[in-house]
Amino acid sequence: GTFKFAKETTKATTWEQIVEGWKASLLSGPVTHTTNLFGTGAFQALRPAVDALAAGVGMLRGAKVGTGATDRASMQESIARMTGWLGGTIDGAKVGYHTFLEGEVSGKTESFRQAIPGRAGELIRIPLRMMSAEDAMISTMYTRGELRTLAVRQAFSENLSPLTREFAERTDYLVEHPTAEMSATASSEATRMSFNAPLGEKGRYLQLFVNKWNLQWMMPFIRTPINIFKEVTRMSPAAPFVAEWRAAIAEGGVARDRAIAELALGSAIMTVTMAYAFEGRISGAGEPDPGKKRAKAGVWQPYSALPDDTWFEYQRIQPLGTLMGLAADLAGVWDHLTEEEADKIPKMLAIAFANAVTNQTFLQGITNVVNAMSEPQRFGPRFAQQMAASMVPNVIGQITTMSDPHVREVNSMIEAVQARIPGAREQLLPKRDWLGEPV
Repeated sequence: GTFKFAKETTKATTWEQIVEGWKASLLSGPVTHTTNLFGTGAFQALRPAVDALAAGVGMLRGAKVGTGATDRASMQESIARMTGWLGGTIDGAKVGYHTFLEGEVSGKTESFRQAIPGRAGELIRIPLRMMSAEDAMISTMYTRGELRTLAVRQAFSENLSPLTREFAERTDYLVEHPTAEMSATASSEATRMSFNAPLGEKGRYLQLFVNKWNLQWMMPFIRTPINIFKEVTRMSPAAPFVAEWRAAIAEGGVARDRAIAELALGSAIMTVTMAYAFEGRISGAGEPDPGKKRAKAGVWQPYSALPDDTWFEYQRIQPLGTLMGLAADLAGVWDHLTEEEADKIPKMLAIAFANAVTNQTFLQGITNVVNAMSEPQRFGPRFAQQMAASMVPNVIGQITTMSDPHVREVNSMIEAVQARIPGAREQLLPKRDWLGEPV
């Protein structure tokens, strides 16, 4: 109560108002909200597969279905999660709607308080409220799915047969009247799956450092990219480096089975991605060795898939986009490796991993700053252009870009802004490929 009162009575600084307006501008584009819903939804849609794999892992170790530390999940849990997730659609829409009306901004917006006062502030915060509403909707749906999963597990532990009416009735009852432990677990998992989990000690220190020194222009978002990075790592062979993954392994039972299943599923996704990358159907950053020229014949697009004759970007679909990007970059390393370059393997693997991680949408700000500081002549102008372009709200810039069939030449800060304004963008020269055709 005291903290809330302090937020409401302490006047926001001018810098806080600028940051709030800028964040709202960054999150105002339709592409941003579409990818937030689709990316988070796609990631959560993998959970039934994780449930099924976890059940298989438990069967292999000979465990019985139940809720104990040594028990395992059942195959029915994957179906229960899907039905609960879909059944919670209406509830999710209602919660999201009320969240938007209440005007509270939280979640991925990482807002400390409402900085801009009056009617102007309410209008400017609409994109932030929309993001909060989307997170609330997705979280509610996932919570319903998790509750039904836990209810099925509890019914099994009570020795009820899944083919009986008693089993269905008991499951329905537990979903509507969950125990305190079930509610806490479901809420915690929903927070994790929407990338809103609380930061650890190091993350909180970083957030405090950024806020203290007013570095939001470089890192406007912190919690979301850290959580996305954790989820990517948990689904990769680097999973043992994540403390939460190690804790799940140490816990045993269903938690350990799920952790193993996440690693197995993520590795499978990476394997399939690499196979398509070798065929030229999925792209990464491009040539993995910066000493080589990235010459591409015809139209080519980084971090994209080519199902037919058009490239579709997957990078924004987080965290799957980063996982696929890492696999595509590893394939690029392998594909370009020669016997003479054997001594470069560690360096090229490091470049591939860095490309996939630092090209996350949420991390591009700090990546651009580091590049501009390390190679100012090469990256400095581009960084200045990106900062200037960010002054144009994405609701304008994204729509302008989508409505133009050509990529435009941008050689100054003024042209960077011009490229995001309807009517002005068309006055810029189009980029041309090696044949002289407009890209």
